[in-house]
Amino acid sequence: PQREYPLCLAGKLLVKAQYLEAELRHLVEERSGLIGELNALPEDDPETAGATRSYGDGPTPRDEKQQEIDEITERVEAKRRELLGVEDEANEDLSPVLLTAINPTTWDKWCDEHPARDGVDRDHTDYVDPVTGERYQEPLPCNIDALIAELPRHIVTVGGSPLEDGDWDWVVSKSSNGDLREMAVVVCALQKTRLGESLPK
Repeated sequence: PQREYPLCLAGKLLVKAQYLEAELRHLVEERSGLIGELNALPEDDPETAGATRSYGDGPTPRDEKQQEIDEITERVEAKRRELLGVEDEANEDLSPVLLTAINPTTWDKWCDEHPARDGVDRDHTDYVDPVTGERYQEPLPCNIDALIAELPRHIVTVGGSPLEDGDWDWVVSKSSNGDLREMAVVVCALQKTRLGESLPK
């Protein structure tokens, strides 16, 4: 079995996008809190609110809170536009990596020599039980960092071309740690699929 992985060769852009996503989430949460505060304020008295503003006594508490919401909404939209721009730029650097499984016996022997590390999150993957919906961590079959170093033997092509000498070092230098780990996880899934295909029916 084989599978393509959409690798972004602009790792710094991915890191920036993750940073912007975190900032955006923070702003959205802050805005939600302000909206909650606005809803908790008493409604302005329609008979006095206009008069209060007319005589220069300043805005009502609801007016002030709404102004805060309007200002943070502008910041949310600006941050969202910035994030979309970074994502568009990163998408221009996508290069599909065609991954493949190797001989199951060779794979099993290699995994025995490079077992998953106890207590290391990188060597585990999140799993959701399809029946109960319970989420827990499931160990991967090997040391994921050792597998990342061995990824070239699982790669058929990068951007449609086979790897040549020096290509992998260049790919690693342009990739994020998250992408490299995800490709290794895909390889684990491909090997599991191949093992199932090789078992007697």
